[in-house]
Amino acid sequence: MSLDEIDRIAASLDRVLWVAFTGGEPFLRKDLPEFAGILHDRLRPVTLSINTNGIQTDKIVAATEQLLARCPDTFVGILCSLDGLQPTHDRIRGVPRNFERTIETFRALKKLRDHAPNLGVGITTTFCSWNQDEMDDMFELVVRDLKPDNWDLSFVRGQAMEPALELADVAKYRRIKSRLEQAYASGDLRYYSNMPLARFVHAKERLSTRTVLKTLETGSFQTPCYAGALSAVISEEGDVYPCELLNRKIGNLRDAGYNFKALWAADNARDTRTFVRESKCFCTHECNMSINLLFNPAAYPRIVAEMALEAAGNSLSSRPKSLPGLVPAPLAPQARATLTREADIRAPVRSPASRKS
Repeated sequence: MSLDEIDRIAASLDRVLWVAFTGGEPFLRKDLPEFAGILHDRLRPVTLSINTNGIQTDKIVAATEQLLARCPDTFVGILCSLDGLQPTHDRIRGVPRNFERTIETFRALKKLRDHAPNLGVGITTTFCSWNQDEMDDMFELVVRDLKPDNWDLSFVRGQAMEPALELADVAKYRRIKSRLEQAYASGDLRYYSNMPLARFVHAKERLSTRTVLKTLETGSFQTPCYAGALSAVISEEGDVYPCELLNRKIGNLRDAGYNFKALWAADNARDTRTFVRESKCFCTHECNMSINLLFNPAAYPRIVAEMALEAAGNSLSSRPKSLPGLVPAPLAPQARATLTREADIRAPVRSPASRKS
């Protein structure tokens, strides 16, 4: 979509809390700073996040500098994907020297952060069967050496290109997540210390992790989902979905005259919300789980309790242990996404050259 189209869509929206760019590789879009600037001016988001494979260091750093200048009133979080140690990461990504380039990009962005008060730089990792047995070494690399503002460690979900990736051990995931929370509690890591309401947001993320673990262990619904009501995914061609996993298209913004509100109020959108609510649709997608807890007043006492637990230095290990064994995520049959092929995740940030045929 062109910048003019994006501006017309943004003009039809009210203020939003959070905008996330994914892809594909968002930094392949040469006008990404201008794209972000439109959303900054029109929607005034509190937070804007961008995931990157980190391959093109110079281009990513230069675009980030421009983006920060264009979005002075928004906290910008850049997450570099790191899915294992060098052999594992490059095997999963299928790109020689990807690991080396990602580390280089991460360190360059951290230097930029020292002079940019509204920038946070993190690492994102998908926990799967190929990397689960090197998590202790990953912990040393990420926590002791790289020291990111956040380590976003998510359990593999959906339908991977390589089915064996899905056979990840939930007990091992709980163990490394517990170590990670201990690192935050001890001060070895500081969760986006310059982000607005960071302590509250991190407590919500702790509760989100507990809820995801319970979902994995029981294979059952845990909390109402607000996908299609409070959040949406827009593809690079203007298609609107309730989330990244549910393959239920609400409509197309070009067909709707770029009027998001009109599309969101149409029958198909209402039917989608009814389906999500009545089917008790559930998954382990951390972004959706985060929204489900943040906007559910019933979760607030538990979020406050997580703040107290963290202040007391307690980690996720203070809860009942997880079930052992190999557990492919037991998701509802309609919940499908490709975890290792980022181009299948729908967001309007791909360059024309990166679109699927």
